[in-house]
Amino acid sequence: MQQPDYKQLLDSMDSAMIQLNPELEFVYLNPAAEMLLATSNKQLQGRTVEDYCGKECELQSLARQTLHSGQTITRRELNITMAGEREATVNLTMSALGGNRGVLLEIHPIGRLYSIAQETVRQEEYAATRSLLRGLAHEIKNPLGGIRGAAQLLEGEFSDPELKSYTEIIINETDRLKRLIDRMIGPRHVPDDCRINIHEISERVVQLITAEAGSGISVVRNYDPSIPDLRGDADQLIQATLNIARNALEALTEAGKGGEIRFVTRILRNYTIGGKQQNLVVRLSIRDNGPGIPKKLKNQVFFPLISSKASGTGLGLSVAQAIITSHGGLIKFESTEEETSFDILLPL
Repeated sequence: MQQPDYKQLLDSMDSAMIQLNPELEFVYLNPAAEMLLATSNKQLQGRTVEDYCGKECELQSLARQTLHSGQTITRRELNITMAGEREATVNLTMSALGGNRGVLLEIHPIGRLYSIAQETVRQEEYAATRSLLRGLAHEIKNPLGGIRGAAQLLEGEFSDPELKSYTEIIINETDRLKRLIDRMIGPRHVPDDCRINIHEISERVVQLITAEAGSGISVVRNYDPSIPDLRGDADQLIQATLNIARNALEALTEAGKGGEIRFVTRILRNYTIGGKQQNLVVRLSIRDNGPGIPKKLKNQVFFPLISSKASGTGLGLSVAQAIITSHGGLIKFESTEEETSFDILLPL
């Protein structure tokens, strides 16, 4: 009976297979592992895990545990940093090979699949929240209209200016509450269906942000000029983009140091939005090198009245998400202590 060619089997696997010796040096990578680590088998020969992904790399500590215990270790949805900068979400199984052969790592990247699942959950939560807000807004605005009408009737009965000033306060405050509620529930009309270019949107916002930015904050463009036109409501898309860009500007301003806001456009192919795969998607990224979003707020940033800024109302991102969702797109973000990036994704 012919013995199986184990190297050929490993080379044909979709999962990344990596062998480390007892000193945690790379011994073997299959083609899937070379793609995941963005380097070749030959380049990693003799290098350690620490050389590749740094002293704090979790792969290193897990490999030592496996060598010490001899037991298989499994981790789900593990975030690993590769080459000191690129992050990936993976499922990992690490097994001791016995003898002096070290450990075998089986890594299955789930980053995009995980992101799709997370985005779907967030969109469902967002839709439920918006439905609740619309019902609540209706219940609040009805009595507000009655209060305003009663105040107007009272105003007509008073001749004393001091008494009229009280009814004016009631009218002005009910109007203010109505405007706040309207902002919370976002745009109420269906977006216009006009042919527009994403760079018309970004350039308008760049002009506004450049005028508002201080001398220490620069605005940079990095465009893909080949992006075709899409269909949408220009005014609404400008509002959504401006809300995000102003958040970036306010974050840099409150940090009290100079910074940079970058507008980047690209085309994505075969991208999934809301469970539906789109052939072509426009991505407009707005990036800043400010202090980032606090970890405790990352799952709440698109909900109304949630803000990490002292002067923030917490409505900008909520309104932006409502506008982009009405265009069949989504907004996603990544934030670290060095950079925050909000991506507006719109199907073509």
